Amino acid sequence: MSEGWRLEVKKTSGHVYFEGRDVFVISSFKALLKGEDGDTLCIDGEKWEYLGSSAEDHVKMPEGSNASCMRDVYGYGSFRLHREVVFSREDMSRFYTRLIFENAGTTPVSLLRLVPFYVRGEENLKIGSGGYKDWSIFRHGRHKNDLPSVCIAGEFNDAYRDCFSGLSESGRSIVAEDGTLPLEMISDQLTVIRGDRGKGPGTMLLGFVSGKDQLVNCIIRMDDSRKKLVELEANCLLDGIMVDPGEKIAGEWLKVDACEDPFKSVEEYVKDKIFIAESLWPDPKAVAITEDGQDSSTCKADEDRLERVTRRPSVYCTWYYYGPTVSQEDVEENLEAIRNRNVICDVFLIDDGWEKMAGEWEPNEKFPKGMKHVADSIREKGMIPGIWTCPFIVDPECDILRLHPEWILRDKDGKPERFYMNGINFYVLDTTNPEVLKWIEDLYRKLVYEWGFTYHKLDFIRAVALNPDVAYYDKKATRAQAYRMGFEAVRRGAGEQAYICVCGGLYDATLGIADGQRTGSDVRSTWPKPEAGEEISAPKTVKQNILRYWMNDLWDNDPDALMVRRNDTPFRNLDLSLGLLNDNQAKTLALNQYWGGGQVCFTEPMKEIDDDRLGLLRHIIPSAGNAAVPRDMFEGKRLPSIMDTAVVPNAAGMLPWHTVSVVNWREQEQQMDFILDEYYLGSFAREHKEYVVSEFYTGRIWERVTYGTKISLGSVKPHSAVHLRVAPENSSTPVLVYTNGHFSMGATEISTWDYHDGRLRVGINWKWQYPLELKIKFSGTLRLAEVLGENPGINAYTRRGITTVVIPSCFVGVIELLNE
Repeated sequence: MSEGWRLEVKKTSGHVYFEGRDVFVISSFKALLKGEDGDTLCIDGEKWEYLGSSAEDHVKMPEGSNASCMRDVYGYGSFRLHREVVFSREDMSRFYTRLIFENAGTTPVSLLRLVPFYVRGEENLKIGSGGYKDWSIFRHGRHKNDLPSVCIAGEFNDAYRDCFSGLSESGRSIVAEDGTLPLEMISDQLTVIRGDRGKGPGTMLLGFVSGKDQLVNCIIRMDDSRKKLVELEANCLLDGIMVDPGEKIAGEWLKVDACEDPFKSVEEYVKDKIFIAESLWPDPKAVAITEDGQDSSTCKADEDRLERVTRRPSVYCTWYYYGPTVSQEDVEENLEAIRNRNVICDVFLIDDGWEKMAGEWEPNEKFPKGMKHVADSIREKGMIPGIWTCPFIVDPECDILRLHPEWILRDKDGKPERFYMNGINFYVLDTTNPEVLKWIEDLYRKLVYEWGFTYHKLDFIRAVALNPDVAYYDKKATRAQAYRMGFEAVRRGAGEQAYICVCGGLYDATLGIADGQRTGSDVRSTWPKPEAGEEISAPKTVKQNILRYWMNDLWDNDPDALMVRRNDTPFRNLDLSLGLLNDNQAKTLALNQYWGGGQVCFTEPMKEIDDDRLGLLRHIIPSAGNAAVPRDMFEGKRLPSIMDTAVVPNAAGMLPWHTVSVVNWREQEQQMDFILDEYYLGSFAREHKEYVVSEFYTGRIWERVTYGTKISLGSVKPHSAVHLRVAPENSSTPVLVYTNGHFSMGATEISTWDYHDGRLRVGINWKWQYPLELKIKFSGTLRLAEVLGENPGINAYTRRGITTVVIPSCFVGVIELLNE
């Protein structure tokens, strides 16, 4: 047993005792069913009768070969409940648990929920030295429009209210009409609670590491004062599916982790989800067989002729300027402008507006040459063709409704399910119907292999899983399973080569299939005014992106499009075409793309955008790959202001470093500081004896900075950020200390870094028609000796031990610097 921790399962009562120095939990379990009379039957741990136990070592779980599993069986009438607890004897500060329901009777039963973790009352859950009102709570939502938030449980401010609200598709807040907040806070796959108002000690993570079979959530209920805990429960939602006699239904795995460092706890949770996705789930891209027995996947020859969309692509999207008015001429004009202005772009995405209607996926009159022609034109310009679809909903005017009314999803009373969006009340397809799945599969095979689109943005796909009272064709399917079945059909049709980006879907249910996921609601190129009584402001889509940082290792986070144009007159009467940001706000929203760490998306009228605003793209393309950790998030601020990104350079000869953005969200200038410690940098602050710190916009450098040193950043303007590079010092070899190119400050611009025998070889990968400046610290004087590649007028000079290399424009090659 690990020192200081106790994990004890009381078999007869069903309670789990989990205790460390700053965390104490007594949890139970329960199941909710619907009886023959239609009433809900809640069977909690006290009602279940203990029937027996078994144990197993060396189980295949994230804790590795030393993990042990305890299995207890409980009975209630003709029902059986199997409770599994998995833990490592080497570290008992965390464990995993799930429930398996068995119908041992003779009649079917409707299963509503399995609750593997249930705590009643504040006396059974202690986190930190204070009570519930002092908890810092990090809660999540299951799709992009939900608003992930952090609040202090006893502080009823705007950060607190955010924990009970969501956003509309366009990013506007959704709250109750009368402003009344419920007495329960609902999170979904991940909830983190930190004691003593977020400062600790005391941390507990509740996270479902699997989610392909059921939607899940965590509910925190409070009393009328909102300052005392009534109960906490983690739920697997079974949606009332019928369990036949002799049948077993397994719930999702829940992780309970009391690691003191909440960021480490979240990091390990993500690793667990990857493990589960890769090791325990069936292959989501498995081959499907058609009715005639033929393999419905594409042949290898087809796969080989298409490009593979790499991770973290840069994407031009038509929506946030042209909206539904986009035409073939708009596409061609921007393709030409992207090339003429030397913008680095992997994917050209044609968003909503090309199709006849949802469900009839053929080009409308604005694309007279057809979509294959458009895809070929995109590919000729050196980009990957991308296309928008919403495959799970159909327009009321679509022929599918007349030809295949049996394909439409209905509730249990036979009423068609509807999904309202953009002024249209769409119908929803039943993604458990084999005919619908074949239609979806055939659609994406056409889009990829006939038309040539290998990047796909899928929208509004949550529609199939919003209503728990639907009646699927597959009577055994939960909402999560129905959603995943539709998504698997998309992947089968699109093939392995295609990149699938989810916009408006569920998170957990697509793990292992989706390549990218939107982190928030739709964006606008405007900055909101502060709400009444607030001193800070920012688009809430920024908050969504920041607090979903941890998802970027599961797929490519997509913070939606960056729009930095200057435009105060709507184009084609589209408000989304406006560009009303000031220079500081534009820079901060560019940083938001960098903080996301995933794909980079932008939308501009490429012929017209000003050079200085267009130049912001050079700071974020290509993606550096790691998301920023919001270090001060547990303090209960409405918006974190310290974004710490671990940077892994492309050049093998360079040590990793961090960048830290310190943001002023206020309406007034603010004096701000940076301290080289864990609060700003996590454990990296103690990994080296000395560091060199530089600032992106000014080029200022602080040398030989040690742990605990405070650096005054001066007065920071409203809605702007100071962006720092923090790297280890090395007195024996040259060290890159600054670049003004990419926000990573060297990860993407430098391809090689090799120093020996007094000669430094630096590979440069700079494809932008903007100047690039490098600063290199070394005890000697470095002189530019040789340029291998087309020389655009590169020069170098040394002052006070810092050698500055200036590259006036595009350069891909190698420079050699000689130590004199």
